[in-house]
Amino acid sequence: FTLHAINWDVGSGLATVSWRDEPRGDPARAHAALARTAAAFDRYLNAVTTVATRPIEGLRMSSDPLSASYDLAARLTIPTWERQQLLEAEDAARRLALLGQLIAREHRLLVACGLIGISLDHPGPRFTLN
Repeated sequence: FTLHAINWDVGSGLATVSWRDEPRGDPARAHAALARTAAAFDRYLNAVTTVATRPIEGLRMSSDPLSASYDLAARLTIPTWERQQLLEAEDAARRLALLGQLIAREHRLLVACGLIGISLDHPGPRFTLN
């Protein structure tokens, strides 16, 4: 978005903004990045399902690289500074490439911690990987 003005008279900042169109970039590059990132996300979800001992249902990835890049970014539990890097990516292809790296890292952490291949005995309804 573009920030046009901030009104501080209301006790906190109230901004006037306009939404900007994001550059789409090269469609072929974006779709290739989406395919790679979707495969990495599937591997990660399979690992998480193994750890949680219950299926994760209802996750459908958009075939539109722009929508998928924001959807995946919203789903990952990552530090704020990494989320900001995703927001600053110049286009969907770059955001998807960054997401692929983050997802692969999270998968490697599950493997390194020895969590893949074991099951947790009834982790309960409040189970989280964090």
